[in-house]
Order: sequence, then C-alpha cells, then structure tokens
Amino acid sequence: MSFMARICTKIKNLDVFKQVCEKHQIDAVNGQGKYQGQDIALKLLDKLYSGSNANETLVVKDSQERGSHNLVIDNDRSYSSLTRRLGPNGGILMRDYAEEMFNQELTQQGAMITDRQVQKDKSLVLRVAFSQ
Repeated sequence: MSFMARICTKIKNLDVFKQVCEKHQIDAVNGQGKYQGQDIALKLLDKLYSGSNANETLVVKDSQERGSHNLVIDNDRSYSSLTRRLGPNGGILMRDYAEEMFNQELTQQGAMITDRQVQKDKSLVLRVAFSQ
C-alpha cells in the first residue's frame, strides 16, 4: 500500500528542531522578547552568511496551540540568506524536521525508513517498512 501526503508542519519539539538546524549550519539560540505579540522561542542565525540581519529569522510560540511553535521567515530571496538556501517558508529545514519527527515515531512503532529520495522540487519520497 502507498499514499502521498502533503504536510504542513508545526514545530512541537524544539530539541529536534535545533538538531536539524545544526545539520543545515544554522545556530538556534534561545530568543527573548516578542514578535507581533508572540513570544520568541528561538532566533536562527545562518552560519554561512555574515552580514546584516538578513541572515536571521525567528521561531515563535503559537498563541493558538499550546506547545507548538511557528517559523517566521522573510521569503524575499534577495534579502534573506536562509530563504535563498532553504526555499520559501524554510522549506528544506521544515521538510527535514518533519522527516526526523516521522522517523522517531516510526522507530517507536517498530518501523523504519528503508529508502529516501529527494525529488527535483526538493520534496521527499520515503519508503517505510513495518515489522510484523
């Protein structure tokens, strides 16, 4: 059996998110203050870019869903180094976070990813094997 899924991702595990950031050479440091009324949980800094604040973005606490966080990113590729590297809305970063969370859940269920293919549009095809 197979199926396709398009996933909209909320960040629920900041420790896993920080690990994924590190893989992409992004510093995830604890944030302070507010952004448009939402508490800042993390400030993300692009290690591969040194310049103005065009190399940073935020993770804010979701005011509607307890324990959830949202990535706030400038999607202007000419301004944001993170958008140039990761795609709109933090595409590759959020994809890899979702994959890591999915993989952890699979492991708990006694299953595993047996094949991973990155498509031309940077989406993933994952093949999963369940133990019986």
